[in-house]
Amino acid sequence: MATAVEKQLYPFSTEDAQAIPLDIILPKELLFIQLAAEAAASVTIPTGFNLVAVYSSVDVLLDFANAAAYPLAAGTFSEGVFVPGSVMMTFMLPDVGAIKIVPVANRAGWCTIQNIQKWAGLGLRRQLGSR
Repeated sequence: MATAVEKQLYPFSTEDAQAIPLDIILPKELLFIQLAAEAAASVTIPTGFNLVAVYSSVDVLLDFANAAAYPLAAGTFSEGVFVPGSVMMTFMLPDVGAIKIVPVANRAGWCTIQNIQKWAGLGLRRQLGSR
């Protein structure tokens, strides 16, 4: 039976037993959100979503303050991130409980928020041990 530390070991390493960071991630839960044209989508974020990879078929603003609405007005969004369509972004999600996803243009599409876990840091005894 694998322990919590063993589950976090990097599955791949270099020839000299150095771990390869962030090349391999452990996917967890996935949120798939349908986006309607001319409407913002409110999404409840499950507990434990921290490090996420976000991909959207259309340009969207992820608003962590839940203040934005469609259509977007010119201004400053102090708590949010712009995700260009067809581009994956990885970042730490603030602990806000819910976010609003606002399409930038009048286009329907979808957005995925993949909760991921990074593998444990370099230098674990098992990784650096002799062969």
